Amino acid sequence: MALQGDLSDFGLVDIIQLIDLGKKTGGVEVHGRRGTEELEGWLYFDEGKICAAQLGSLAGEAAAYTLFTCNAGPFTLHEHVALPPRNVHVSNEVMIMEGIGRQDEWASIAEHMPPKALVLRLVANPRSSSREINLEADKWRVLTMINGKNTVADIVKLSGLGDFTACKIIIELMDAGLIEGRLEEPRAAPLYPELEKLAVAGIGNSARVLLADSFRRSGLKPDDSTQPQQMLRAVAGFEQATTLLLGPSRARALADQLRTRIQQAT
Repeated sequence: MALQGDLSDFGLVDIIQLIDLGKKTGGVEVHGRRGTEELEGWLYFDEGKICAAQLGSLAGEAAAYTLFTCNAGPFTLHEHVALPPRNVHVSNEVMIMEGIGRQDEWASIAEHMPPKALVLRLVANPRSSSREINLEADKWRVLTMINGKNTVADIVKLSGLGDFTACKIIIELMDAGLIEGRLEEPRAAPLYPELEKLAVAGIGNSARVLLADSFRRSGLKPDDSTQPQQMLRAVAGFEQATTLLLGPSRARALADQLRTRIQQAT
């Protein structure tokens, strides 16, 4: 009998209990959704008992418990797949009890979790009122990755702990006043390659040298982010340099294309 459906209608607890009842062997492929996130993983069964789980780089019980935090998404039981080596060593009953607890706890974590793009750093002088925190091995692992450069998303990935455990630790460290975060402003992509492309289309490869020289004279580098006033000065210099090649009207028309693109980007 084929077993497939959606987690919004038939949850992971129901799936495990039904497979256990039927003593099925195989793997359940899950394409779960958790808010805006999509998680793809597998739960493997040997005669109805969970024997292994995989979710990206996560394996074993950590992977299985993470799948419990999905509240929607399609799943399918494949009865003719090779079982991987056993990496789950708890009973179905323990898995279900812990999984239900993870569902409830994840709701709280999601509510208090800082943005994934937040850059975390250590607090230089932790507040004296901070409560003591027991820095167990996993907490030390996360703490060593907080360097003022790694984002929340980076730390979750690098820690190898899975987002549930890593996010929980990050929240605890922030609540204890040991770490803090800042949101990095996204840096605008350099505009120079687009301007160069327009210039080359207008007068050929000689435009590369002329445009680069105009930028250099205006104090700009090709990899600089948008600086409208300096770029407009560079384009004015480019227009002067191309007037001898194209004539005043064509040089002005080409320069106007570059000016328009600069104005669009600012």
